[in-house]
Amino acid sequence: MKIAIVHKHDLGKDFKMPEYLTPSGIKTVEQRVLSGNVWAYKNHKEYADYNGYKFIDDKEAWYDSKPPDWSIWQAALRALKDPDLDVDWIFFSVNDIFYTDMNFRLESFLEDCPDECFMATGQYMAKIKWHVGNGKADKWHIIYHEVIDYPMISGWSHFIRKCPEAIEFVSKLDADTRLKDVAILNNNSFTGDIYLSIIFNGYPEYRKYWHIFSTKDQIRVPGGNKDIQDWVQDWNLEVQEEKPGPMVFSTCCISVDETLKYQEYYTMQAIKNEVRK
Repeated sequence: MKIAIVHKHDLGKDFKMPEYLTPSGIKTVEQRVLSGNVWAYKNHKEYADYNGYKFIDDKEAWYDSKPPDWSIWQAALRALKDPDLDVDWIFFSVNDIFYTDMNFRLESFLEDCPDECFMATGQYMAKIKWHVGNGKADKWHIIYHEVIDYPMISGWSHFIRKCPEAIEFVSKLDADTRLKDVAILNNNSFTGDIYLSIIFNGYPEYRKYWHIFSTKDQIRVPGGNKDIQDWVQDWNLEVQEEKPGPMVFSTCCISVDETLKYQEYYTMQAIKNEVRK
């Protein structure tokens, strides 16, 4: 099985932060994309090189189909369309997710993936107060509910099989502009998760394309403050300092500076562990 890892931290030399983004949305872009030019780049490339995966550092300009943190999906789509890229799967993660165990291989996520699935991602349960109505209409709108458990699809750590069906499907997702009609989604820190979760939950016919695996044992969220602890509890993930998962998600609950500190610390820890083994 041949895998390429797509990395994205460059939004183009003419990039300007969109005016529609809230301060939270701007912070998300800074954490998930723009923070990736130092430690996340080193971490993702080190992991790819150590495991023999092809590493793609996408530097193409973001185009305004969705908020800038969607640019990693645009990079993945370019890789899917590249006729010279000889791989079976493309994997990408944003820059507040990084690897702590260089010996953990991505193939383990795909061991039980059916042949008909061309999307593979982690699923978790979130507690939300909203629901999207008119999912199949030209526009979406939000219907507010009490807090409910809602199956979420991880939009920022994802496998896509390199095949024509995937190109068609991801192109359809990229061209769908209904997200912009709902301000809370257009600016939300979890735009990718929310968007894919709406597709997965609201369009049952698409579920056959997805191979779902649990994120709980693979991706760890560092503890530290009450916001993160509450968030971890809501997401059904465990903080295991003594036994960290092979990936760490620094979350959008912390500052950009803290994200960079986490990136540096865990990257150096992973490299030390690799040398030790």
